[in-house]
Amino acid sequence: MPQFDGEGAESIRTVRKTLRERGSGVSLDFGSSFAAEYNLDPETQVSVDVVETDGDVSFEISGIPAGFDYEQLTEYAADHGWTESDNYVDEDHNGWFLTYRTDSGSVAVEVDSESHIDSNVVNNVTIRGDPIDVTGDYERYTEVCAAAQQVDATVDVTDSAGAWERLRGSTASSVGDAPNPETFDQLSEAAATVTASLVYSCSSLHTRLETIGRVTRRIDDAYDRFEE
Repeated sequence: MPQFDGEGAESIRTVRKTLRERGSGVSLDFGSSFAAEYNLDPETQVSVDVVETDGDVSFEISGIPAGFDYEQLTEYAADHGWTESDNYVDEDHNGWFLTYRTDSGSVAVEVDSESHIDSNVVNNVTIRGDPIDVTGDYERYTEVCAAAQQVDATVDVTDSAGAWERLRGSTASSVGDAPNPETFDQLSEAAATVTASLVYSCSSLHTRLETIGRVTRRIDDAYDRFEE
């Protein structure tokens, strides 16, 4: 298992807070949106380290529920029966990319260690179900869309002719994120195959492994229904 030295840490957010009086001491308050973003609640226990660097004293808060590292991910995957299908590790740059398949083989979990670019948090976790053939079957397509809503996922539509991608990329187009019945019929006529996949994306910095596992199971269960 690769070991990473932790160098190259980069601040992804800076906030200024005023300490508030609490009994005989003081407290630090985070708003509800900030707390929700990092999975903090009133019962969350965190570690606080007092750090001295060249005479300056700072506090480092660790043990935040959100976020995970390479070792935690690989351990979680092994415990839940995920099969590794892709593994890229660049120890020189503390970077890695992992892809797992669920036990059913229908859902892939892709995680990239690059969680932020230029201090901007990016979605580096993608849970993706296999393409479902919906060619000429708008009812089946709407069933996929309904399943996506139930598991808080999106639907990725592709076709063998690339017509949908070109249509969405056209500046004159106003088709939105999903084809309507007329557009769907046109895609089915223009392409040999039209497929739809359930996709969920998030940032590892704001997400617990348990959340990723829960969403993966829900998408996996949805695919079981399509195969019945």
